[in-house]
Amino acid sequence: MQSPMYNCANWIDGNITKYLFKNADLSSQRISEILAFIGQESVQRAFFTQYNNLIGGSDRAVIIDATSLPNQINIDFNAWGRSDGKIEKQFRLLCVVDQLKKIPLFYRFLPGNLTDISTLQTTILELESMGVKHGFTLLDAGYFSESNLCDIYKRNIDFLIRMPSGRAIYKDIILNKIEGLEDLSNVAILGDRSFFVKKITIDLYGNKAYAYVVLDPERKAKEAKKIIEKYYNEPLDTNQKQYKLAYSSCGIMILISSKDIAVNEVVSAYYLRQSIEQIFGFSKDDLGLLPIRNHNDLTVRGYLFLQFILLILYIQIREQLAPISITVEQAIISLRKLKCKVFEHKIIPSELTKIQRVIFEQQKVLVPNFLGI
Repeated sequence: MQSPMYNCANWIDGNITKYLFKNADLSSQRISEILAFIGQESVQRAFFTQYNNLIGGSDRAVIIDATSLPNQINIDFNAWGRSDGKIEKQFRLLCVVDQLKKIPLFYRFLPGNLTDISTLQTTILELESMGVKHGFTLLDAGYFSESNLCDIYKRNIDFLIRMPSGRAIYKDIILNKIEGLEDLSNVAILGDRSFFVKKITIDLYGNKAYAYVVLDPERKAKEAKKIIEKYYNEPLDTNQKQYKLAYSSCGIMILISSKDIAVNEVVSAYYLRQSIEQIFGFSKDDLGLLPIRNHNDLTVRGYLFLQFILLILYIQIREQLAPISITVEQAIISLRKLKCKVFEHKIIPSELTKIQRVIFEQQKVLVPNFLGI
């Protein structure tokens, strides 16, 4: 996908599909027509409904997050937005991932100037409309708002979300409710990292919630050093309240949940978010999502939809190859070396290498001695 799509015709000319699908037309114009077709809302809606019925699960736990797709193409969805500390033209790709199976369930294509906070309620409505029921949602701080959280409570969906440090509730917890946090009885271990975690019951916009104050001692030491140095060099009329809050917040994140999660499990539950970051990485790094070379809304929608399907297949193949310790990239490179000779009425594949044989046996694929044409 990284090469311009007009190279597809050159690709098929040296591939066995040239003989298996003799009427295939991979001209640039035809590809644009196909992308425009699968970019239609009706096509995608039918796919997502059937796809989610196929993979099963009636009460899912999901992760919702979005990533920026910087580009310079001229479409209605392209808008100026902030990405990696820069302001550039982009649109947003929001993805919903099954927390247990680590597979994508749904995506939305959004204007680049939309903030995450304004997209959550519509995303949940669209999921419900396609029959995707979920009982638990894992979210990052960008979705934290009174409106979003009250809506989730109303829908009886449990959640776990990181609270932004600018909230009044955050400041109240930091200044008044973390006494005894660094007691050894509050230690939680995750891999080779250790944390202090304290659970507090709070009122969250009229609803009962649990606040988990998580302190990372290593991060606290680094952040506290910077605060102390800055405070020491400030003039005497320094804002004492501001520094007290900043110093007390060193190394801390506050996780909020509607569900009573065991203290020694809450950090690992939150870090399941990394699976969606990994999925975004697959799209951008392994599947060549960027740059986007389409130049109208419908073909861009079709291109993103095609990328979503490729992502599903990529993750499935990756999982299946894991037991034999072969990456998808290694498998593709190895299988590309499998050549054949074309005669008038048959195609004869060459002998398999060791790694090719391992891949085919693991996938239960039978390679015939010849193919009739």
